[in-house]
Amino acid sequence: MFAHLSLICLSCFLPVIGSSPGSIQLENGRYQGVVIAIAEDVPEDDTLIQDIKDIFMEASTALYRATRYVCSISGIFDPRL
Repeated sequence: MFAHLSLICLSCFLPVIGSSPGSIQLENGRYQGVVIAIAEDVPEDDTLIQDIKDIFMEASTALYRATRYVCSISGIFDPRL
């Protein structure tokens, strides 16, 4: 369902890896520190947040397969919880 968006997400965040301290890091085959920002003028919507989580879960699966089972994205953290 989100396959195209998964590839877009991957292509957007992978180039910034290691660009500054505290940025995305690859540890033990897992990308950690991925942060998604939603503009303040976008109303909070649980469906949107769940869709973003789903996109990243699919992106993680695609990345894992594309790297021949080496890399994935670590867990999705929701700071609202």
